[in-house]
Amino acid sequence: MHSYSHRRFSGVTAGVATALSAGAALFAGGALATRPPCPEGYVRLIDVLAIWPVVSGVRAALSLILALFSVWRGDRPARVVLSVLAVVVSGLLLVGAVGIWQSLQGATYDPSCWTF
Repeated sequence: MHSYSHRRFSGVTAGVATALSAGAALFAGGALATRPPCPEGYVRLIDVLAIWPVVSGVRAALSLILALFSVWRGDRPARVVLSVLAVVVSGLLLVGAVGIWQSLQGATYDPSCWTF
């Protein structure tokens, strides 16, 4: 019975991590699609937003694999720790994506543009 509770907990938390990462990918994709252009003479030096949906999508895929693997053979306590870490990382990705998306709403220029 003890291994079943580990299996169930890791499966559920990895599923939550998958949902959080997918949400982060959607919010980052929405922010990328609606962000304003750089003003004339400005460039984006480090464009974190361009890779955010990719990173979140890969994170969602890894969480889904962890969830499926945990349900199949989740009797190891290390998988519980991995699934909790997956939720934390995915939650941080989602909070960052929502923050970026919210900061770009109604903006007339992209604050990540620089000039020399």
